[in-house]
Amino acid sequence: MASVCQMTGVSVSSISNIETGKTDPRMSTVTQLLSCYGASLRDLESTPPLLLGLDELKQRSVRAARALVESELGPSNPEERLARKSMLGIDTTIEHDAAATRG
Repeated sequence: MASVCQMTGVSVSSISNIETGKTDPRMSTVTQLLSCYGASLRDLESTPPLLLGLDELKQRSVRAARALVESELGPSNPEERLARKSMLGIDTTIEHDAAATRG
């Protein structure tokens, strides 16, 4: 951290406060820290999430369920899946409670 402080002129306490969420950095501090790592604000931009249409979502769901059954990773029946988890010693209390609310 000392080298980052030297390169950016940002104090150790400031970086520590930023890391722990005690303070929000100014834009100038963010750009100084980014440049230290060879990055820019553009590198922080996230790509927008992929939006799927309902039909595509349904198709993917069917393919995923089929793949799970074919690979023997688990039945698509929630009750069977919970029973198998219970047999493995996995606590399924919350899942059972949620299933009971669905009727």
